[in-house]
Amino acid sequence: MKRILTLTGLTLILSFSPVFAASHFLVISCSLSKTSHSALLAEQAVKDLKAQGQDVDYIDLRNYKLPHADGHEGSAYDNRQVKEIHDRIEKADGILIASPIYLNSVASVTKNLVELTAHPHKGVLRGRVWQGKVVGFLGASGGTSSTYSFFPLLTSLIVDSKVVVVPTFAMASSKDFNDKNQMSEETLKRVDDTTKELVRITSALKR
Repeated sequence: MKRILTLTGLTLILSFSPVFAASHFLVISCSLSKTSHSALLAEQAVKDLKAQGQDVDYIDLRNYKLPHADGHEGSAYDNRQVKEIHDRIEKADGILIASPIYLNSVASVTKNLVELTAHPHKGVLRGRVWQGKVVGFLGASGGTSSTYSFFPLLTSLIVDSKVVVVPTFAMASSKDFNDKNQMSEETLKRVDDTTKELVRITSALKR
């Protein structure tokens, strides 16, 4: 970006980079599998964001025992772990959801997470913590036919919480990992591209 400055007949062209407000990012791994490929995508995204100098929080749902959503007045919403995750989502400016794909849809634990945190509950949860967030997606499936399986989840977040969706996303199938669970160079690039687009959009909206 350039700005022209004229001083008594002398014209200067000043180059500068736009200054963005600092942002806080959250990566959520929604798999419960010990050998999860989507968790590997999430971990790589955390590394990429940190390499970009970003402030990053990471939630691995394998470390939690979240209850099933049981209605807005249900006891699940009183759970302390639900409250913890709810509050960490609220603090984030940009969020990456990493989820396995089962039966052409995101894993049920992913939707359950959103259901538990998206609505207010008594004096425990403020709710609306997804409101206006920038949200990106990382997904892992067994094959290559589930590329758009996460769209219904993001569409519901758009309608209910007015999120801004990152148009770049990273989907990987089992063939994108070798026998040592190392992801291909193409997959690494997709994850990196997704994190960079998340940062770009989030930062631009905070200007």
